[in-house]
Amino acid sequence: MSVKVFSVLLMLVICAGFLAGCGEGNSVEDTEENRCSALVNPNAGDQDGDGIINQCDTDNDNDSIEDDVDNCPLAANTDQLDTNGDGLGDACDVDGDGIESTEDNCPATFNPEQLDANGDNVGDACDEDNDGIRSIDDNCPATTNVDQFDSNNDGVGDACDVDGDGIDSFIDNCADVANTEQLDSDNNRRGDACQDTDDDGILDTIDNCDFIQNPDQTDSNNDGVGDMCDADQDGIDSSVDNCPGIANTDQSDSNNDGAGDACDDDEDGVPAIQDNCPTVANSDQFDSNFDGVGDACDVDGDGIDGDLDNCPDVANPGQADSDNNRRGDACQDIDDDDVIDIIDNCPLLSNPNQTDTNLDGVGDACDDDEDGISNELDVCPGVFDPDQLDSNGDGIGDLCEDDGDGVNNLFDNCPSTYNPDQLDDNGDGVGDACDIDRDGVEDIADNCPSIANPLQENADDTFQGDACQDSDEDGILDTQDNCQFFANPDQLDSNEDGVGDFCDRDGDSLPADIDNCPFISNADQADSNSDGIGDVCDVDNDSIPDRNDNCPTVSNPEQVDEDDNGIGDACDTGFIAPSVAFFNPINISETPGLTLRPAITFDNNGYYHVVWDDNTGSNSGTEIYYSAVKIEGFEKQEIQQISNSQTDLIGLGQRADIAAAPDGSLHVVWQEAKEVYSDIYYLILEYDEELDEFGISESRNGGATGINPETNLSNSEKPSNEPSIAIDEEGTIFVIWSSATELNIIRSVDNGVTFSDPVQLAVNTIVEPAISISRVGKIEITWSTFNDVFYSSSSDNGETFSTPRSIYSSDNTVQRPDIQSDGDTIYLIWDEEKTINPVSGKLLDAELWMVKSQDGGATFSSPKNMSNNEGISIYASMALGPTGDLLLAWSDTTTGNYETVYSVSKDNGVTFSDPLVISASDYGSLVVDTAVDNNNNYIVGWDDNRYDSFEIALAYGTEGLPLVVDSTELPEFYDKYLDNYIQVGAVFSESLVSDIDILTENGGGIFRSSLLGASHNFEWDGTNQAGEYVPDGRYQYRITAYTSDRQPIVRSGEIRVYEEGSEERLPAIDYFEPAREAFSPNGDGRTDVGIADVEFNQRLTWELSLSDSDNNLILTEGGYSRTGTVIWDGIEYIDSEGNPVHYPDGLYTFSLFAESEDGASVSDSVDVLIDTVPVEVQNLEITDVNLTAGTPGSIAFSITESAVVTIYIYDQEGFTTVNELVRTQLGGGYDGVEGAQDVYYEWDGTTANGTQLPAGTYTLRIWCRDFGANPASEYPFIRDIQILE
Repeated sequence: MSVKVFSVLLMLVICAGFLAGCGEGNSVEDTEENRCSALVNPNAGDQDGDGIINQCDTDNDNDSIEDDVDNCPLAANTDQLDTNGDGLGDACDVDGDGIESTEDNCPATFNPEQLDANGDNVGDACDEDNDGIRSIDDNCPATTNVDQFDSNNDGVGDACDVDGDGIDSFIDNCADVANTEQLDSDNNRRGDACQDTDDDGILDTIDNCDFIQNPDQTDSNNDGVGDMCDADQDGIDSSVDNCPGIANTDQSDSNNDGAGDACDDDEDGVPAIQDNCPTVANSDQFDSNFDGVGDACDVDGDGIDGDLDNCPDVANPGQADSDNNRRGDACQDIDDDDVIDIIDNCPLLSNPNQTDTNLDGVGDACDDDEDGISNELDVCPGVFDPDQLDSNGDGIGDLCEDDGDGVNNLFDNCPSTYNPDQLDDNGDGVGDACDIDRDGVEDIADNCPSIANPLQENADDTFQGDACQDSDEDGILDTQDNCQFFANPDQLDSNEDGVGDFCDRDGDSLPADIDNCPFISNADQADSNSDGIGDVCDVDNDSIPDRNDNCPTVSNPEQVDEDDNGIGDACDTGFIAPSVAFFNPINISETPGLTLRPAITFDNNGYYHVVWDDNTGSNSGTEIYYSAVKIEGFEKQEIQQISNSQTDLIGLGQRADIAAAPDGSLHVVWQEAKEVYSDIYYLILEYDEELDEFGISESRNGGATGINPETNLSNSEKPSNEPSIAIDEEGTIFVIWSSATELNIIRSVDNGVTFSDPVQLAVNTIVEPAISISRVGKIEITWSTFNDVFYSSSSDNGETFSTPRSIYSSDNTVQRPDIQSDGDTIYLIWDEEKTINPVSGKLLDAELWMVKSQDGGATFSSPKNMSNNEGISIYASMALGPTGDLLLAWSDTTTGNYETVYSVSKDNGVTFSDPLVISASDYGSLVVDTAVDNNNNYIVGWDDNRYDSFEIALAYGTEGLPLVVDSTELPEFYDKYLDNYIQVGAVFSESLVSDIDILTENGGGIFRSSLLGASHNFEWDGTNQAGEYVPDGRYQYRITAYTSDRQPIVRSGEIRVYEEGSEERLPAIDYFEPAREAFSPNGDGRTDVGIADVEFNQRLTWELSLSDSDNNLILTEGGYSRTGTVIWDGIEYIDSEGNPVHYPDGLYTFSLFAESEDGASVSDSVDVLIDTVPVEVQNLEITDVNLTAGTPGSIAFSITESAVVTIYIYDQEGFTTVNELVRTQLGGGYDGVEGAQDVYYEWDGTTANGTQLPAGTYTLRIWCRDFGANPASEYPFIRDIQILE
């Protein structure tokens, strides 16, 4: 409001007053003086008391400034001060907010907005709690209290003073307890009146133990001090106790210093709990650096008590101790040269003179090896090592650290065993990690590592010292055993001569100590050469016991052994031992079905993998099975079916191959006839960390959720066969297979996601191709066609291949080639059928032939006969190691049965070791595959018939493993009364500790012989350890030879002990069945041959003949063995155009006759059917599903003979299987006609898991083939079936 406006308003007020004062009834003379006189008009008002009423006064505040120009006309302000320049003088606007104080709802507080939230005419700025009372007048300005109630009249409203002590609760240090004085002794802003120091819910003012929680206020002695405050329970209140932490009832204080003797160990008058040096008297408590530790205890002033300081004379508050030897780094002097390490220019080697010729800060003494690198920087300071190789990056060079534990060999107390902690309990300088028995001899060299024997006595020079040897394994050490070499845990010693009764076990009544042959009965003690060794213990009479004789059968007293192979020259036949030896084979398949054709690979991550054909669960089909073996411990993974793995489909999966990729994944291919023709299928396996096993990859096979997660690689309208796979070092995958007219080679550069179109090479028949990829990336392939072996290669990663050329041509049949390559060196091998029985067509002789190229395949050497023996040699497989060593394995009948043999070349194929049998058994083995890893370790796999049926056997071999050759000669049966003895034995490639055990069929011990030597022979006469004859039955022999690191190598066999004339010795047929009841020799790749397998209970001379239903003889085969297999191709002749013509359809009979050496015989026969007439599917009718009517769809037809029927429902696009309706065999019998029947199945329109499908048209596929694998006219039948709403 302006002053001018204000003045006008004022005049109006004055005039109004004047008129009121001069109104009717006024008797005063109406003069100007009377009208303006305050005396005359007392009710008119006189603001400034100057006697002139306000209405007439032009200066109402009497400040000598006329009202019409006065910026505050009602308040004297001669200075007209207006600080904020708003036209209203400060005297009228105390808070300077531009609003005259008389009209301001909060005149003393700046509030130009005049906010008044509750409309009580008191501005919010003056009324914090909005209770309508100005804050300055409010007895509780921050809390609403309209009634201003103040019960104790202390000027503070009750709303702000809960405890009524006159202190506003907002600032009251004890808001709930009255404490007018606001005492706060500890200045913690919590008043003494309500403080609860120990937070036990009891105020200190009434707590009998202020500083320790004791809500129960227990005070056993009622002395007013709670038990919790008398910590030492000496009955003296801790507050007056001169030693409150230690019980001292007598309060003894010898030096009267106020601190009880019990609390003042150093008697310096300072209680230990307060003493900054409690173990050294320092009453002055001097602490120059104020670190809390008295100088008396902290000489170096680093705040660490000298008794605890790891460097008491040198300040090191961090107490760094890098080597944890309890000597701080700051004062450590490792080399004891009186120069502490932190200033020592050579802290690890004593050099008190600190000579440093080149002034590089490193003393001369620290470069002992003169390799130009100071020891402190040298990763191998004690060995000349300018290359500074450090493979594991631990700072210690490879030349100085054998065990990788980060400790230099020079200082490592166990340099060959990982032991970073260097524990050495007995301080003998040999670490505990490699000296278990603490005898100061490192375990690796200790001949008795678990029992202390510092002198290493070893009387018999075996790998065990005398102190811990238990030669007979009876639980009693030889040092205490009264019969060291024969188990006698009861230690019976009837004559108390110190020699146990079992040591006179040869039954000749002569104590062992005088018996010149204590292990073989010789009551006459015959010793023809009087050398003190009985003749029965020294067969060759050369005065060397047979147990120690390097040639026990030929006299050689000099024991000459020029090649030091442990076999005396007199017995050394010149056998060239292979450099690789194998552990005992393991049965990897162990399925109830027949297993065939193993394919194996290493993954170079500690596993090897195998796939094979297996007919488990089906008499007419095979599937592909898989397993893996962890090399450490030969731990087998559970077997998995990987073809048709999501269904019960009876497939024809066969001829699988497997390869490992650099990323560890496994890639498998095989052939299978799911449609009209066989196709090539592909699957990826991966390691599952959660399951700790390999299995079908869920991420790389389209999710692996379909019925068949495998991929069809060929997808052709003609047969695709014999796949092989290889993967190069970059992970490129190559797959090759054959059709009747071409070889197909495809590749994948994206780890199997996609494959290229095939490169095709023309062929004139189905062949068995092999592929190899050299380490320089060149791809080599080979195959054979009847009489020729072909070769081709690619140098552009499979984009193109060279023109195929024949490497070898013969008039004989050549087949099953294999190829291995490494750079320019290529090896090619195959088998050639040399002689065939012209009547039966049986193979009589086959040899292996090899050629070699050293110029990348430009030229090849002349063929070399690799088998060159009297047997049949087939199924060759090669593995070329990283160092160029070549292992060759094959099936060979030289021993009588088909056995797996191997040979090794260490000189690039120039020479090979003599063949050695891996699979040794009486039951035969076939179809061999090999693999090698990056460390020259090998796997050989084969079909082995030693188990209940053919199983896949795998043997793991490695270089450096001693050879153990079983030389046991067993008769078919052993008569313990009539026959002399059984010779059980083995020959080793080096001198080994070995055991020969005779065991019961269930593994119970009967007899043991132990020996150290290059051979071990034991003659068993059918008795047990007590000299008693064992009962008739089946027994085992087990030869166990131990490597230098105590790994057992086992060879074993069966001994059949039956008296002559016993029923068990009669010839018997254990198994005689056709592999398939029917076959169709029509060349379509399905069941083209008939097979008859036979097993006998012993080796017999046998003859197996085949005749037709009119008894016309077709073929005859025979042999002398325990097993036999006859394969008949059903071909009667070759017509003029070179086409095979098979025998007529019908029933044929295999007749078996077998005879033992004593003339006893046995016979049997089985039938097999030739069936080339396909099953007919007739009257096929399909009814749709009707959801509205609630009726299922149906498929009805009839079959003319027994058949395998499969029905699938596919989605509306025809690609995805939604339901496998049926998969079964219908009917039976050889001719199958009796299996003719009507077939009817319903479908309710749901998926395999019961989900209802929507209306629409779906695809129905029906496969039907008879037991001879002849498919129906359509294979499959493809029809529509609808779901109707």
